Amino acid sequence: MLRLCASCALVLALSVGALFGLNLIGGALAPWLGLARGGTVRLAWDLAWLLLSCGLALWLVARWAPAARRTLAWGLWALISAAAIWAVLELGGDFPAWFRAAVLLLVPVLFGWVRWLRRADRMRRSGSRGIHSRDS
Repeated sequence: MLRLCASCALVLALSVGALFGLNLIGGALAPWLGLARGGTVRLAWDLAWLLLSCGLALWLVARWAPAARRTLAWGLWALISAAAIWAVLELGGDFPAWFRAAVLLLVPVLFGWVRWLRRADRMRRSGSRGIHSRDS
């Protein structure tokens, strides 16, 4: 039991590390592509990397956790959602309204991503091929 809990904690820690790591990679690539610090294009770039990194973190938990995948994925989603809401409240007027709205829009997008991941995992384990496959 202790080994299982430790494995779940490790997967959760790795997924959070991947979230931060991928986000840092996106920030490091921006200057190489000629994106200046600040501005609309850079904010859109950062927002896209935020979505990718959150999606990767949720996928890692939903796919590789040895137990309680659904609980861990929803828990991580709740943490990401709380962080997004907190960030928007703390950003205030420092960032444009479209950016703050887009960060908040990530919450339901990631909600749908977790639901899709869980459905795909359930279908993979049951051997189902999709909506149209039926057992005779």
